[in-house]
Amino acid sequence: MLAGLWSQLLPNVPVGREDDFFALGGNSLLGVRLVSLIRSGLGVTLPLSVLFTHSTIAAMAEAVSDGRARRTTLVPITSGGSGPRSYWIHPIGGDVVCYHGLSQIVGTPVTGVQVPDELAAPFDLAGLADLYADAIASDATGRDVRIAGWSMGGVLALEVSERLAARGFTVAPVVAIDLMEHPDEKAADPSHAELLAWFARDVAHVAGVPDPLAGCDLQEAADPEAVLAERLRSSGLLGPDTDDGTIAALLSRFAANARALAAHRSGTYTIPVVLVRAGAGASETVTSAWASHVTGPIAVHTLDGDHYSLLQPDRLEALASTSVRPGAFQTPDRQPCRSDDAVRKGNHHDLVHQP
Repeated sequence: MLAGLWSQLLPNVPVGREDDFFALGGNSLLGVRLVSLIRSGLGVTLPLSVLFTHSTIAAMAEAVSDGRARRTTLVPITSGGSGPRSYWIHPIGGDVVCYHGLSQIVGTPVTGVQVPDELAAPFDLAGLADLYADAIASDATGRDVRIAGWSMGGVLALEVSERLAARGFTVAPVVAIDLMEHPDEKAADPSHAELLAWFARDVAHVAGVPDPLAGCDLQEAADPEAVLAERLRSSGLLGPDTDDGTIAALLSRFAANARALAAHRSGTYTIPVVLVRAGAGASETVTSAWASHVTGPIAVHTLDGDHYSLLQPDRLEALASTSVRPGAFQTPDRQPCRSDDAVRKGNHHDLVHQP
């Protein structure tokens, strides 16, 4: 039955029990449709992270038969490679499937950090950081760890790393990728309709297609969730086979994270930091503001692309080589260079690279 579902969705038809979901052309949006089909067709609710933990047909069949798979805070992504384990924290959607491609080329063991089942909304970003720092501290096999995150995950990576450093862990260094929100400007609390529209744009950008809500004002809709679900299905983003429960769960996590991010005020970060900015993503002003909160060694990289294309296959090598791959960051005990192009001016060390 699973092989039949995979064949409906994936670009390459599976031929064996050990075929891997991602090797057959799977991605996060196809994964959402798959877990929805499993939910409606087999009566079992699986977390999206099952694509990492049970990535073959045989393994996924075991998860379906067992029926007990749940969203845990930590998700093993890769186990190969050398060096300290890397923990990559979820963006605003709350899932970590977006890191699959990057995890395959960095050469270190990688664990994803996602919003778990037991966490009930509303929550704040500081509480998330406490939860994730506790989980990582309990999981780490040594005192050296790497922490990274894209978008909201980058903000969380800074907060989590500071907490771990206070516990005696060495974070070498934290990587924050394209932080879009200003750390010092209070954002207005988004309305429900605004959150739904934001979610639609986010999914569309990930897929590289037009906004499914273009020309539609959810503020005027009697049932905005139903309008959004219909647009997501009819546009092909989530497909006609994605059930209401799956869409509702995605929206719930997104909205809770968005509100936590909007209310957050950043602190001061003493750990070594790499800030990665997309040239057509986070503004220089916002990146400079984040850099001003870092009192330790800092490197700032500007890469081609926009907020979403940084994690596309043709941009991963540039991202890995400048930030998350071991050795990409100049060690803090070496004298760093200065640059007239520095995003942040001041008395701190500035390392600015524009590959």
